[in-house]
Amino acid sequence: MGGLMPKSTRTASILAMCVNTQEIGYIWPECCARVLIDSSSNYAVLIEDFASMTPLLAVSIVLDSLQGVFSGVARGCGWQHFAVYVNLGAFYITGMTISGLLGFVLKRYAKGLWIGFYCGLFFQASTLLLITQLKKWKSDFQYFKSIFTNAVKPETQMRVSLVRFWL
Repeated sequence: MGGLMPKSTRTASILAMCVNTQEIGYIWPECCARVLIDSSSNYAVLIEDFASMTPLLAVSIVLDSLQGVFSGVARGCGWQHFAVYVNLGAFYITGMTISGLLGFVLKRYAKGLWIGFYCGLFFQASTLLLITQLKKWKSDFQYFKSIFTNAVKPETQMRVSLVRFWL
């Protein structure tokens, strides 16, 4: 693990201790939860409930990944003000409304709350995607290209010509 480091044995030992500590941090709560669940509830019902929520988990992982990419694009382009409005609209207007309806009115409880939350997440990701798609990227590229080529000094002309070759 630490073969290319200056002190490879020490680095490998530290990494091994960190990995073992992390495993202990995950294993002990899992063992305690299993003991408590086995002793205090009907285990078959829990397995059935978890199995019914597994497709939601898969969809939520994909949606969360997409939302992270699109909000990163918005932040990187300086569109934080758009992202704030999209977040407010998506989560507080769309997501919480659907969560409340599904979770409490239609008696879907945890599954309804989760579906509503991810409807808001889908709305946010799709709105940020739409904003990204409607952006006129060609005009920004031409603007920054003109700034770059006008600010060139004669001694850096060779480097600029290489950059132009790649553009």
